[in-house]
Amino acid sequence: MYHGVMPAGHIQKRRNGDGSVSWRVSVPVGYGRHAARIVRCVRAERDTKNPSKTATELLARLQRQAEGGVVPSHKLTIGDLLERWLAEWVADDERYEQASQAAYRSAVALYLKPSIGHIRAMSLQPAHVAEMWRNVRALPRALESVRRYYATLHLALEWGIGQGLVLRNVCDADVAKLPGKHHDESDVLSLMQMLAMLDRVKGTEMALPVLIGISAGCRRGEAIGVKVGNVDVIGKRLQIARSLRRQKGAGIVEKQPKGGKPRVVPIPEFALPAFTAACDGKPDSWYVCGDGPEPMPPERVSKGWRALLDTLDLPPLRFHDLRHSYATALLEAGADMKTVQELLGHTQMSTTADIYSHVTERMRERSIAALNEAASQAAEHLGRTSSAKVLPAKQAEEHEIAASSTRSRRSSAGRAHHS
Repeated sequence: MYHGVMPAGHIQKRRNGDGSVSWRVSVPVGYGRHAARIVRCVRAERDTKNPSKTATELLARLQRQAEGGVVPSHKLTIGDLLERWLAEWVADDERYEQASQAAYRSAVALYLKPSIGHIRAMSLQPAHVAEMWRNVRALPRALESVRRYYATLHLALEWGIGQGLVLRNVCDADVAKLPGKHHDESDVLSLMQMLAMLDRVKGTEMALPVLIGISAGCRRGEAIGVKVGNVDVIGKRLQIARSLRRQKGAGIVEKQPKGGKPRVVPIPEFALPAFTAACDGKPDSWYVCGDGPEPMPPERVSKGWRALLDTLDLPPLRFHDLRHSYATALLEAGADMKTVQELLGHTQMSTTADIYSHVTERMRERSIAALNEAASQAAEHLGRTSSAKVLPAKQAEEHEIAASSTRSRRSSAGRAHHS
């Protein structure tokens, strides 16, 4: 709780030209001839006697920021904020891969700045963002592209909050959110399809990357980063200790897996022979995928994967979808969500649960179908024995044991008679 002296401030009701109501929030900053005021307006959903919760929370935030000397610039535009985010945060090779940096720059240049770059950062409202999504969805762009724009803006605004450039992330408002990405059946291969793919790629350079993707749920960079020393064929364990990526000016570089730490996954029985053959007699420092001490380049995996899809006449899947296929197969085989989270290396359970919610929903439907079938069979049996006396649970159990014993004696006597 704040115990200091808060700067003064007030909230005043204003009526707009269209008849709606806004709350004018004002907080003084600075002293003497450098004094000024931060003035923000919050549109109210309805006309009330007292200020809205949004207005009072905004007043409190502005007061705390004015007291701490962090006053967001009223002149800063969203375009300015995005450019600063790209230059000061994204352009860090240790933080983001070159491909990710290029994707963020593209999203900012091609759509975010042209759409909302002119709006002052402190004036950006959820309605602005919602309208932007409606406009972009009307264009011939895939929903996945729109999600990338959303993720880019969300990250930039979160960074802006930390820098004191904006007060809130409007992307978090319900009206500005996009539907989450869920992988349906068209995004994954069945277990039979995966095993058939392994059989088809035997003897090719894609055999080992595909094997690691299917048997361990690895990302592309993690798959080509596996070394012989990470494979324990005796203990049937595979350590995912690193991820490889190509960095501009530095070639292929090594980093931690995406979750920030190594993980260990069991090796399925069907994958053991291939891992054994791939590692037999080789130094621990050699890469499983690649030419001895040199790893397989990531772009070669991508090129080989595209050629493989054409050969097998499969839908346009990504190499990353082997990871989703692995997780889906685990869940359908009865693995719990916590185990799948750990095997995939997700830092949060919510990530796993959100991505694979369609699998658990399908499993629930199957469980209900099984229950319905069992109930139908029980009802049919009850109909045939409707004259039977319904016994308490304990007596019913004793009755069933006695009946089973009688049936056993009769069976024994029948076998003795025939012999």
